[in-house]
Amino acid sequence: MNVLLEKEELLLKQRSKVHWLKERDKNTKFFHQRASQRHQKNTIKHLKNSQNVLCVEEEEMGAIAVEYFSSLFETGNPPLEHVVLEAVNSKSAQS
Repeated sequence: MNVLLEKEELLLKQRSKVHWLKERDKNTKFFHQRASQRHQKNTIKHLKNSQNVLCVEEEEMGAIAVEYFSSLFETGNPPLEHVVLEAVNSKSAQS
């Protein structure tokens, strides 16, 4: 029984491979169109700068992106390192 099941599985694999080889040329145009649509959908065509002006030039859009992410990851509060360090007793002062 196991031998027959293995043979059937092998036959189905071979049949699917033959089907794929035969049908792949018919699907090439379809898959190419889908990939092209996805590429167009994922392309950034324009951005608005901080003054709300629409920019389409690649250099301008790059500058807008850098400005946006720079402001996103910077702190609004200045660092308080000196205040914190003054509050901590140094090891030499405790001796």
